[in-house]
Amino acid sequence: MSFSAYVVCDCYQKGKIPPPPHKEFFRFDENGIYLDIPEEHCENASEMYEEFDNWKMNACEHEDMELISESLCTNLGMFLFREFVQVVGGEKKYPILTKYLPEANGGILPAEFAKQALDELLRLEQEPYEEEETQLRENESNDLLAFTRSDRNFPFIYTAYMEYVFLIDKEGFHILHNVQEGDETIPYIAFQSKKFIQHPLSEDQFLYVDMETGDSFESSTSIYPIGETPTKDYVIKVVSEILKPAERYSFLIESLKKLLEASMQTGNPIHWI
Repeated sequence: MSFSAYVVCDCYQKGKIPPPPHKEFFRFDENGIYLDIPEEHCENASEMYEEFDNWKMNACEHEDMELISESLCTNLGMFLFREFVQVVGGEKKYPILTKYLPEANGGILPAEFAKQALDELLRLEQEPYEEEETQLRENESNDLLAFTRSDRNFPFIYTAYMEYVFLIDKEGFHILHNVQEGDETIPYIAFQSKKFIQHPLSEDQFLYVDMETGDSFESSTSIYPIGETPTKDYVIKVVSEILKPAERYSFLIESLKKLLEASMQTGNPIHWI
């Protein structure tokens, strides 16, 4: 699960485009640009929606009438970012970010608060606050595979039926085996390590070997390269780093800035999706 966001362009507001089909059902409000077709017209609704979608896609120079669309972060990333905002001042210091940063897909940040939200983001970037982060990295490339604050754990892979859970915490990397015992599900540690080898046994079977103890565990799930089938050994490690969350979330902050500037330009809200 992840978050994205967009801002509708102002081409319709400025009369730069032809009127939409089925204008009597046309709506442009905090929910965006859409048709609201009553039930008595449902027989022709599919055709009407298709005509409207075609108009919306081609009415102006902006695809789907979106001035800007940004991929933001995962659900966990947004949760941690919101938590960072709370730690450094929360509602008292950052009232708009506290209220309007998304907790779930859907909703808006109203245009009337865009300037204040942008000012808050600029201040947030300068926060000197630091925290310890636990990171899972591939040893040679130093690619970041997962991260979490060092005072919490982060489950980042669940296998089918949640039989196995891959997670990291400040103690290292863990593979937990969930076993049903009566009415309870008991998690047992199948493998744990701070530095280990991921060795491919076949295209769909992998051996994890702790580099200190030699303890091993065989799994049908690999963790690196992400989205690819491993064809060689990889050394993977758990490390800690002291960093500024403002630097960790610089990509998200820059995307939010662009969205807020677009909202200020058009007078239209940011839509969270």
